[in-house]
Amino acid sequence: MNQAILNLLNKERVSVLSVLLPDGRPHAAAMHYSFVVEPFRFYFQTTNTSLKAQGLQSGGGIRAAVVVGTSEVDWVTLQMHGSLCIVTDRVELEKIYNVHYVKNPQAKQYKNDPETIFLEFAPGWWRFTDFTTQPETVIEL
Repeated sequence: MNQAILNLLNKERVSVLSVLLPDGRPHAAAMHYSFVVEPFRFYFQTTNTSLKAQGLQSGGGIRAAVVVGTSEVDWVTLQMHGSLCIVTDRVELEKIYNVHYVKNPQAKQYKNDPETIFLEFAPGWWRFTDFTTQPETVIEL
């Protein structure tokens, strides 16, 4: 993974997660995130009653988009689209807890709430852009 991308992901804590609701309407939410590099995955803690979880209750995955880096000061962004699913495997959840609560310690207070769930986002495409360089730096997969 490119060091500039890792720097952005380690620096930021908030992203925008966008999904399509079951009726086809778009829904976007500002979300704290955590991530792992191998395989490249993002994790979001939410409730099972949230709008973003509606399309996932049947157990399948849905398409989603994520943006990290929305600062007018930094001018560095990572845009992605891919698939989103609910993580239910206990072993996987333990691994996610070890990553997510380090980056977002305030979220740990909801860990044992029966409505708390974790979403996993797997990017299928991404583009990193640094608008502060001339010409701008673009890295795309």
